[in-house]
Amino acid sequence: MKVPFDKIKFDDKLLFKIIGIVVRALVVFAIIVQIGITIFFTAFAAITVGVTALVSTAIEDALLIIVLLEIYLAIEDYLSGKGRTASYVIDASISFVVREILIDVFNGITTNSTLLVLAGIVAILSFSRFLTSKAESGKA
Repeated sequence: MKVPFDKIKFDDKLLFKIIGIVVRALVVFAIIVQIGITIFFTAFAAITVGVTALVSTAIEDALLIIVLLEIYLAIEDYLSGKGRTASYVIDASISFVVREILIDVFNGITTNSTLLVLAGIVAILSFSRFLTSKAESGKA
């Protein structure tokens, strides 16, 4: 059976909404799973290992939840058409790099050059966030 393509109407808005729902659901699922993992590993660390490992686990996992929340906010903002997505992406990037710095510090990093590079990335991202906040306040 031959389908005439000129009679099929393709709705971009419907496809955009479906993709938005799927992406939101995936990110919410990832956040819920990460919260469960954080609770489990924090409780496990509290029972089996020392205070340092407990603090390390709690901070690393909590910061990952913050990164996931920033990603969700960026997706939500993008899909609603508000246009502040760059701010959320920069915020998520800053949170992720700070998380990496803390992981390196807790794991006893041997060289300072890695910390300096990561600190430079945080400084550049912070300056970018400052510029985007100034640009956003200029629009309002």
